[in-house]
Amino acid sequence: MVEAFSLSIQEAQRFVTQDDALDYLAKRGPNVQATRSQRIKVIKLILEKEFLPHIKEGEGFLEKAYFLGYMTNRLLQGHLGRIEETDRDYYGKKRLDMSGALLNSLFRQNFKTMTDILQKILKK
Repeated sequence: MVEAFSLSIQEAQRFVTQDDALDYLAKRGPNVQATRSQRIKVIKLILEKEFLPHIKEGEGFLEKAYFLGYMTNRLLQGHLGRIEETDRDYYGKKRLDMSGALLNSLFRQNFKTMTDILQKILKK
């Protein structure tokens, strides 16, 4: 498993602290011109709310880290032939959302964000 994952491990060695890794992720996001601390704050919020959203918020990243490790383990075991691949990812079993529903969801999310920002501005 280590051999199959070695390139990812080598690339991750350049990150000494958690803040270095978060800043690396944040530089690839929407707030590139922000200061380092602002970028890290935004990427933490994104990871907490949008990355693996089925796992509870507010309990830190420990549960999400465990689940990410579990998914990586299963992926490597399937790649190495230690477990049998399932047909869970078969395209015929997928539910597809139509573009209208996706746009509706995106609009609601962005509208809520905008109203939250406006409320903060009006309170000031």
